[in-house]
Amino acid sequence: MTATNNQRVLVVDDYEEMRFALVSLFESEGFEVVGEAASGSEAVWRAGEDQPDVIILDFRMPGLSAEQTANVLRQVAPEARIVVFSGYLEIEPTWADAYMSKDHISELPDLVRSLEERR
Repeated sequence: MTATNNQRVLVVDDYEEMRFALVSLFESEGFEVVGEAASGSEAVWRAGEDQPDVIILDFRMPGLSAEQTANVLRQVAPEARIVVFSGYLEIEPTWADAYMSKDHISELPDLVRSLEERR
């Protein structure tokens, strides 16, 4: 059994199946998933309410762009680290704290743990 992790995670992706996979992955790794959002505006609301430590943010969603969403998230949840999760990007955007390709989903919990170690 995986040890409990004290990091609180918010999962933001417009595809329900991907949110389910991410929530399952993080919970199986001992993280506390505090919420899910399907859009940037929903992410902003959830982050303001839940104050997560880490936000997994899909790069391409309808409505607000990921960058616009990240800018508002930094205002409502200033302590949260933002990890851009994308099947399209090949490099980390300058406005993100970290980046992971969707091709490497299984490595995401280790990346999130490394963010805590860097604090």
